[in-house]
Amino acid sequence: MKLTTVLRISAVLLIIILAAYGFVALNMGPPPSFIGLEFHDQTYFKGIAEACDQVYSNRPADAFDKRRIEGNDPVLPGAIRSLRPVFLVVNHTGVMIAIRTKHDNYTIQWFQVSGGSPRWQLRAQAEGAVRVLFTRNEPQNPTAP
Repeated sequence: MKLTTVLRISAVLLIIILAAYGFVALNMGPPPSFIGLEFHDQTYFKGIAEACDQVYSNRPADAFDKRRIEGNDPVLPGAIRSLRPVFLVVNHTGVMIAIRTKHDNYTIQWFQVSGGSPRWQLRAQAEGAVRVLFTRNEPQNPTAP
């Protein structure tokens, strides 16, 4: 085999390895930090809210007790799995997603705002800091209580 052929094959293999590494790094990277949430747009947060609606509407109708779902559960919607949560808590008031990163711990909650308003809110909370991420007048799934 000529040296140029060996170099070409090596270059192709290197490209394949780097592409595979990039794919894994993009899909298995760390969860977003609390501060990093500010760099996402409303479309991103709408996707998380819709995923929370899906989880919320799939809970048993008579379940007033909280239900814990592990963050690596394959039935979770992709928008929630991409957050790499530790766990979720689902109850009659909404969904809480617990996230732990190298530098911080925080939660993202999807819940109906109290006070008679039909408005739903997606917010993040970490050590006293609260950031409203997204609001909607009604849940995406009208069958959700």
